[in-house]
Amino acid sequence: MAKDFITFLDYTTAELTALLDLAAELRRAWHAGAGLPQNLAGKAVGFLWEPGGFRNRVSFELGIARMGGVAIHVPGQLDGREPV
Repeated sequence: MAKDFITFLDYTTAELTALLDLAAELRRAWHAGAGLPQNLAGKAVGFLWEPGGFRNRVSFELGIARMGGVAIHVPGQLDGREPV
């Protein structure tokens, strides 16, 4: 079953090591011209982002798009009208 990544404390050392290994494998495949798996094809990914952090936000949006998904950025400030 999928697990949301909220904090590092929710994961064991083995799980974090496996995640970093997967990231390294995807990076090697990308640089070899293999592209990324299309795990997000047909899906929309919404994420909250605090003001600032422009480069990180753009990197997430590009990564989501390159995996076939649509990124929906929800501003960090919701004017108090909607609970987060």
